[in-house]
Amino acid sequence: MTAPPRRAHAPILGRGVRIGGAAVLRRLLPLLALLALGLAARASACSCIPQPLAWHIANTGFIAEGTVLSIDPYLEGFVRVRFAVSRTWKAPCPPGDVVEITTSVSGGGCGYSFVDGESYLLFAQPSLSPPYGLGASSCGWTQVLSIVGQGTFDLLAELPPPPVALSDPEASFAAASAVFRGRVLQVGAFDAERDRIRFSVLDSWKGTGTGFVEVLVNPFPGSGGFLLYTDHVVFAGPSPDGLTVACGESVREEDAAEVLAWLDEHGPVPVQPVTWGRLKATYGLAGGGRP
Repeated sequence: MTAPPRRAHAPILGRGVRIGGAAVLRRLLPLLALLALGLAARASACSCIPQPLAWHIANTGFIAEGTVLSIDPYLEGFVRVRFAVSRTWKAPCPPGDVVEITTSVSGGGCGYSFVDGESYLLFAQPSLSPPYGLGASSCGWTQVLSIVGQGTFDLLAELPPPPVALSDPEASFAAASAVFRGRVLQVGAFDAERDRIRFSVLDSWKGTGTGFVEVLVNPFPGSGGFLLYTDHVVFAGPSPDGLTVACGESVREEDAAEVLAWLDEHGPVPVQPVTWGRLKATYGLAGGGRP
């Protein structure tokens, strides 16, 4: 007669305490959950290769000082941050008044958390994939301006000066469809990549004799970031959608002495559009309304 098979016993934990498979699983569940959370956090964390400041300066396409004007949702997972630029050390285009930089909204995407109204030393790179334009990340050297050390500015001072807008006025004038000095009255989005700027024309050398003109710009450094009520000399070219300002083809009036001198010497006599304000000044007309 064969002996019946022996019954397998549950493992013993501690002194004389036996637990079955279900009890083991219940005890392990909290540990497994913590392990899963740890793995998920590691998978979603931003991974950067630390590099010295000199490396970032050499390999970053756009370095500037700017103050946040607005932060708006952009493409899915990104925000577009608009900066008033006060100083530029490095740029693919001549620096403009305003630049827009995108960044991821998630830490896993290495996004940088900008604060509205804060000033920053910006390190941004042009992107050849969505969301295009300039992008900043927490892997770069972007910092709140107030904590930037003097050593950083000493290294930046060794960089060659950024490109100058309208460096060849003669070539720009020949290629342009419209050349004018104007005041920014309105800035609005035209499509996903371009803004539409409405100017009050103060002087016109070519292509526009009306009191107002609209041009399209790509808000890339120097290609047409404009602040409201600032004056600019603009060389606008043709496009299927209307007049367009290309990279480096506009300059703020306070920086346009050489360009204006060239226009005065070589360009035609500028046309000053007829406006109600000029009529009042010329003929001494009274009243605040329009005729």
